[in-house]
Amino acid sequence: MPFGNRVGTHSVNETLYRDFVHALPKLLASGGIAVLYTMEHKLLTTFLKAEPSLALAAELTTEAGGLNPRVTVVRRV
Repeated sequence: MPFGNRVGTHSVNETLYRDFVHALPKLLASGGIAVLYTMEHKLLTTFLKAEPSLALAAELTTEAGGLNPRVTVVRRV
């Protein structure tokens, strides 16, 4: 997912992330998982909490070029 740090902006990401999370259950089979990589973890988490057919399975903070993006694993329930 775009970070909004070096390319893009947080405000553009709000629409992108909202629409992506809304579409994700249609893209995943029941029980399917998606692995998402982003610096916008608070934004992503906000939209994931609003999507009842998705459950947070795992989170891991990583390091990449001086940034600390997060890997978020979600499962379609």
